[in-house]
Amino acid sequence: MACLTLGACLSAPYPSGDLERLYPDPRMRPQLRTIDVDGHALHYAERVQSGTPRILFVHGSPGDWQGFADYLKRPELQAYGPLLAPDRPGYGGSDAHTIVVSLAEQARRMAGLLDGDGAPAIVVGHSLGGAIAARLAMDDPRRVRGLLLLAPSVAPELEAPRWYQRVADWRLMHWLLPRALVDSNDELLPLQGELRAMRAGWAELRMPVYVVQGMRDALVDPRTADFLEQALAHTPHRIIRYADAGHLLLWQEPDRVVAALQDLIRASAPDANEQQ
Repeated sequence: MACLTLGACLSAPYPSGDLERLYPDPRMRPQLRTIDVDGHALHYAERVQSGTPRILFVHGSPGDWQGFADYLKRPELQAYGPLLAPDRPGYGGSDAHTIVVSLAEQARRMAGLLDGDGAPAIVVGHSLGGAIAARLAMDDPRRVRGLLLLAPSVAPELEAPRWYQRVADWRLMHWLLPRALVDSNDELLPLQGELRAMRAGWAELRMPVYVVQGMRDALVDPRTADFLEQALAHTPHRIIRYADAGHLLLWQEPDRVVAALQDLIRASAPDANEQQ
C-alpha cells in the first residue's frame, strides 16, 4: 500500500540509487534488463544464478524494483535463482506514469519473467504486490510453486478507499502531491473492486501460501490475516503474525522475511510430502 497520508511519506523507505551505490561489491550486482510485453516495457533486475527455484519479487505502491535490492544480495538466498525484481507496470522503467488498474493485466505482464526452464517459481509480494502475486497464481497456477504474501492488500472489505485517498484525487491535489503518490492513488482507488473479483480464486489455490502480517500495520488492516486464514482454509498455508511489526516489515524485519521465504521454499519442494 502507498504511504498516502497526503505527503507524510515522501521518500522511499529503502536504499535507492545506482547499482554501484546499492552493490559496492561488483560480484553481487544484478543485471538490469527490459523486455517487451505486447508493446509494453517491463523493466527488471535479475540476479543471474543457477540455483532453484526462481524467485519473483513484486513491489507495492508506489515503488520500484529497488525495494527488493537488499534481498537480491542476501547470503541466504544465493542458493536459489534466478532472483527477479521488476518495476511494476506504471513505475520505474516499466512505462512510468501509465498506471494499470487491472491486477490481472499486471500479473499477466510479469508472468513472462517466469518463462524459461518451465519449473514453477516462488512469488513474493509486498502490500499491493501481494494482491498481484496472488492474482498471478490464480490465473497461471502452473507457473507458481509457492506464494509469500507480506502485509498484503487483499481483503476486499478492508480495502475501501480512505478519506485521504479521495482528497488526493482532487485535481488541486494532483498539482500539489508528488507524481508517485498521484500514480499510486490512481491504482488504489479502484482496488476494492479488483479484490472482489478475486474472491473466488482463493479457494482454487493449491500451492503453499505463507502470509506475514504485522499487527501494528497502519496501512494494511491486520485483520487481513484473519481474512486469509478463512480464504485459504482448503489450501496449504501458514499465517505468521508479528505483534511488534508494522507495514514496513519488508525492510525493518528482513531476517523474519527471509526465514519465512526459506520455510516456504522447503514446504513447496516437489518432495516435501515425502520428507515429512
